[in-house]
Amino acid sequence: MAKSKYQDYTKEQLLEKIKQLEKKRYGLVWEDRVEEVAERCDRELPVLVERKDKEIVRSPDGPTNLLIEGDNYHALFALNFTHRRKIDVIYIDPPFNTGAKNWTYNNAYVDANDRYRHSKWLSMMNKRLRLAKPLLTENGIICVAIDDYEVPRLTILLEEIFGEGNYLGTVPIRNNPSGRSTVRGFSVAHEYAIFFAKSERARISRLQRTEEQIARYDHEDSVSKFEWVNFRKHGGANAMRTARRRLFYPIFVQPNGGFRIPEMNWNDRSDEWELLEKPKSSEGEVIVYPINGTGDEKTWKRSHLRVIQEPDEFTVRPDQKGNLGVYVKSRLDSSGMLPLTWFDKSEYSSTDYGTNLIAKIFGASQVFSYPKSLFAVIDCLKVMTSKKDVTVLDFFAGSGTIKSQGSKQHREHIR
Repeated sequence: MAKSKYQDYTKEQLLEKIKQLEKKRYGLVWEDRVEEVAERCDRELPVLVERKDKEIVRSPDGPTNLLIEGDNYHALFALNFTHRRKIDVIYIDPPFNTGAKNWTYNNAYVDANDRYRHSKWLSMMNKRLRLAKPLLTENGIICVAIDDYEVPRLTILLEEIFGEGNYLGTVPIRNNPSGRSTVRGFSVAHEYAIFFAKSERARISRLQRTEEQIARYDHEDSVSKFEWVNFRKHGGANAMRTARRRLFYPIFVQPNGGFRIPEMNWNDRSDEWELLEKPKSSEGEVIVYPINGTGDEKTWKRSHLRVIQEPDEFTVRPDQKGNLGVYVKSRLDSSGMLPLTWFDKSEYSSTDYGTNLIAKIFGASQVFSYPKSLFAVIDCLKVMTSKKDVTVLDFFAGSGTIKSQGSKQHREHIR
C-alpha cells in the first residue's frame, strides 16, 4: 500500500490541513444565524399533541389529512421520529425573501433594510431542508417554489444538501400572464419550481397530454393511434451526420409511395455507406438522404435495418415544398409525456386560480397572501409521483392549496 503524504503529520498539522481544505471548497458561504426554535430543540424534545376538537373530518374513503400547527422546525424535528423515510413527495412554498415584511426570524420581521436578510433566509432554509431530507423515501422528490430574489442561492443550497447529481430541473411557471412591473428590470410574469431527488433512484413522472395534443394523433392502426412525422431527425449537433454517421444512408423512394433500402456497403476508410446499385428509373425511383431544406446533412431516426424489418411503420409523401420525403409513425404513448421545463397553462395564473378561487370559496378577498394556482401545485405533484397511495408533506403550508391525488393519498401540512 502506498504511503499517504499525510501519514507523518502531527494532529495539529492535520487539523490545519483540514481547515485549509474547507476554505477551498466550492459552494455557498453565509453567516449562520442563531435561531431560537432550533436552540430550544437542543434542550427539549417537541411533542405532538392531538386535538380531537380540531379534527379534519373526511369520508372514510377519502385521503387522510394531518395538520400540524406550530413552528415548522419543531414539527420537522418531531416528524423525524415518526415519519423518517416515509414521505413520498415534499412540496413547499417558503417565504420568497423579497424585502417585504412577509416573514419573521426570531419573532422579528425581516425587511429589505436588514443587512443579514440573505444570511437569515439561508440559515432558516438550511436548517429545515436538512431536517426534511431524511423524511423522504429513496424514491422521494422535493419541489421548492421560489422567485428570482433567492433562486440562485436556493439552487446551490439544494445542491449542497441533496447532491448536484440529484438535481432534476428548474421549471419557470407563468403565474402572472399580465406581468408585474419592476423599477429597473423586466415585467415579471413567472416564478420557479425547483425539483431535487432524494437519490438516483427517483424519476420525474409523465404528464397526461391535453386534448389538443391528443388530437394530433389522427391515424390509428391495430397497435395504437399515431401521426406521421418526418423520418429525418431534427435538432442540433446530435442530429447532424457527424454525430452518428451510420444513420446517414440513402432510401430509394417512388412517386406511388413505395420505398426500399438499396444494396450498400459500409466503408470503414471513408466512414460512410457506399451504394452498390442505382435507382430504377423505370419505376421513377429517386434517392432521398436526410438533408434538410437548407442543405444540412442530418441523420435518420432509425437504422436501415429497422426500416427493412418494420416497413409498415413508414410511408412516402410530399413534404411542404412538394418534394418526396420519408415519414414514420409517431405513436401516442398512453403513459403520457415528459413534462417540459416551461409551465404556461392559463390555469397557472395565481390571480385567477389562486386569489380569486379562494375569495370565491370564503366569500372575501385577501384571506391568504399570495396563494398559488391550485392547478400549478397539482401538476407539480403529478410530475413528482404517479403513485395512487402517496404521502405528501408541505412544511410551509400557507394557504394550503395542495390537492390530493388518488383515493387514499396522505397529506401532511406543517406551518
